[in-house]
Amino acid sequence: AGDCKAKYELGECYYFGEGVEKDYEKAVELFKSVANLEEEDYNGDWDNLYWDVDLAKYLLGELYYYGEGVEKDYKQAVYWFSRSDNENATKLLADCYYYGFGVEVDFCKAFKYYKDAAIACHPEAQECLDRMLKEPHFNQDGEIIYFEELL
Repeated sequence: AGDCKAKYELGECYYFGEGVEKDYEKAVELFKSVANLEEEDYNGDWDNLYWDVDLAKYLLGELYYYGEGVEKDYKQAVYWFSRSDNENATKLLADCYYYGFGVEVDFCKAFKYYKDAAIACHPEAQECLDRMLKEPHFNQDGEIIYFEELL
């Protein structure tokens, strides 16, 4: 009947294979219909739906990042991760900037996103942040980047 919360929850069922056979393509379709919602497009309780919309953005990014249900597309992954407030999305967005997946390598942006995810208590992001503080990284001009200044 077009209920957005139900679409998200059904997408999760297909994503995780809960009660139905795992089907990433159906999950992508359902998550897209929810992830593109904006508060002004929704007539219900936005605060109640916001987290589903945000998770749909993160999970879409993950599906594109790993190529599940869609062709692997790091640019699409970056697009969806950057629209999500989820700390897992932020950590994977940092990985994209660190390794140049779908974007130019940018250690300063990677550091910023690792830091944001680390503040949200993401353990892998905390490890990546620690690694970046201990190992030398260089900008495009070959100059060392001092990440301590970005703390």
